[in-house]
Amino acid sequence: MPCRAPSDLASGLLMAASGPARAQRGFTLLEMIVVIVLVAIGLTLVSFGVTRGLDSVRVREAGRDLTLALRAVRTQAITTGQPATLDFDLSKQRYQRAGKPSQRLPAGMHMRLTTAADLRTGRQAAIMFFPDGSSTGGNIHLEKDGRAWRVDIAWLTGAVRWQEVQP
Repeated sequence: MPCRAPSDLASGLLMAASGPARAQRGFTLLEMIVVIVLVAIGLTLVSFGVTRGLDSVRVREAGRDLTLALRAVRTQAITTGQPATLDFDLSKQRYQRAGKPSQRLPAGMHMRLTTAADLRTGRQAAIMFFPDGSSTGGNIHLEKDGRAWRVDIAWLTGAVRWQEVQP
């Protein structure tokens, strides 16, 4: 093995330290800040999407719950042989079955109800189902953030249907 002079060894060590080893020293502070800002922007955008998605789920759930409450009242009328009602308080955006706690619509959702005139007094109204399954009929319009849904209650059959409509 040839012998090298000490100056040759030192220059080789300096060359190695300034070459490939320099590239592995890490990230600069500026690079780290840029990455953190990009991650923050991404998380902000994702959170807006998740919030809108959750809001949409809440609206669908409210419509489904209202539909299920109407169907439960119809079933109650059929099984007990007595008329049964689902009562609405339009000023408080609530509805209630007999013997159950009242249900409130999600914040910002508004309800309009069309039903028989004799079941309506001021801001209070009801949908009544009869022992043969029929009902007073009507429809309930739900609106939130420029979107609208309608729950239809057929008077002859008492069938309940939920659908999205144009506001």
